[in-house]
Amino acid sequence: MLERIAESPWANTINTIGNPSVLLWVSGAIFVPAGVALAIGFMTRLSSVALFMTLVPITITLHVAPGHAGPLFKNIAILGALIHFAFNGSGAIAIDRALALAVEPTVDGSATNRAKAS
Repeated sequence: MLERIAESPWANTINTIGNPSVLLWVSGAIFVPAGVALAIGFMTRLSSVALFMTLVPITITLHVAPGHAGPLFKNIAILGALIHFAFNGSGAIAIDRALALAVEPTVDGSATNRAKAS
């Protein structure tokens, strides 16, 4: 990946932002936990936004270059899926959904635990 950064037409911009090696580690430190959280449906909207905000600069700096059209379209598809999850939230069997069902709002705006109310 560091070789691709060096070959990128945006290499000077990347070096201005920071050390490419450090930026690579930071992106990995965001991708792994946010990706796991998204996969299990925990904090879906937050993890989608974190992944989106990390993937956009990577896509622009590394994949908007001659000869890199394949990864560009793959990243555009991933960005579209992240937008979907950011706006729609998690699915029916996600941890977010289970946590939302455990807490039920009352008329006055406070929340009660469904288990205690039963």
